[in-house]
Amino acid sequence: MGILNELVSSGPAPKPIFTSSNCINRRQRKTQCTLCNELCPGKVFSLDVKKPLDWDKCLNCGLCVSACPSRCFAPDAALQNVYTRDLHLDRPISFCCENDPRLCDKSVACLAGVPWELLAVLSLYTDLVLYVGACDSCEDEAKLDCLQNNLELLRAFLGEERFAARVHLLKDGEFDAAPAPEKLMSRREIFSGVKSSFVKSAVGFAASRLPFLDEADKDGLQYRRLLSNTVLRLRNESAKAIKDGKAPEGSLPSYSLRLPVFTSACYGCGICEKLCPQGALEIGSCENGKRTVYITPWRCTACGLCVSACPRGGLTGPDYVKLPYLERLPLVRVNSGSCQACGRAIPADSGDGLCELCRKKKKRPSTAAPR
Repeated sequence: MGILNELVSSGPAPKPIFTSSNCINRRQRKTQCTLCNELCPGKVFSLDVKKPLDWDKCLNCGLCVSACPSRCFAPDAALQNVYTRDLHLDRPISFCCENDPRLCDKSVACLAGVPWELLAVLSLYTDLVLYVGACDSCEDEAKLDCLQNNLELLRAFLGEERFAARVHLLKDGEFDAAPAPEKLMSRREIFSGVKSSFVKSAVGFAASRLPFLDEADKDGLQYRRLLSNTVLRLRNESAKAIKDGKAPEGSLPSYSLRLPVFTSACYGCGICEKLCPQGALEIGSCENGKRTVYITPWRCTACGLCVSACPRGGLTGPDYVKLPYLERLPLVRVNSGSCQACGRAIPADSGDGLCELCRKKKKRPSTAAPR
């Protein structure tokens, strides 16, 4: 962990920011998540949610931040510095394990500790190089599985073509970016190039600052939030290029994320909306016997809690869904009714028009004293 020690000054030891209320094990007891416990080299975590976490053993490697399915961990400022300080987005960016002897832009405790969302953001700007040679000698299967899962999520998000073009997994040698072909430039092109270079520098500087934590952004979604903003900006640029005739019709990019899939058994009861750790789901009001389920994809971490919690099998997955952007959008419209007594959502084919709670109240004998 030498790379982190260089960044730590006097004061409290660096450690991830933990939002316990977002932990799957603390929101339900039906299924148990063990990823942080399996991955943590310092053994900070316990499967007993009542036992306090032993942060004195934390090595700030970032593995819990990267692996947590509900993103209840956020990297602290020291770890964010390791990932994002001094980024130069006008050239390839390389990551390697600190056990790798070669020089690279970002030497990290473990490649599996870099969240795939951050890798996705960087790959949308420039070539991303991951030196995975040291992984061959790693005997920690949990770390290797985590890295493989992150790469699969990154590949699915970008698509095979963009992944092949932008993400380079190297075991040996150095990455050699193809040089741009030389050509004579006109005066206008020269000044346009100067302007373009200035814009790239400004964008690069801004992007390198965006992931840093501030008082309003101390949660595990900052890289997903940054990814959503980047996707929206690129989509707007593509739409403008199509409008100006500089790009072909139908060339707007799309991206794949794992999202819950709603079935015909769903009637919009709202249990999934209440249980979602990151507030990704929203159930609209009933209109003409239908309720609209909205989702904010960048908030959905595909933790599966909504699927396991649904009492009627109204959700399956999560499965990959192609998306035009990652902002809030309608996901599905489901058949639904409203309880005549309290207004809660009920199945559309409910015979008496009452929810389960109001039905029980109706059957309960009156305790009022006779006059």
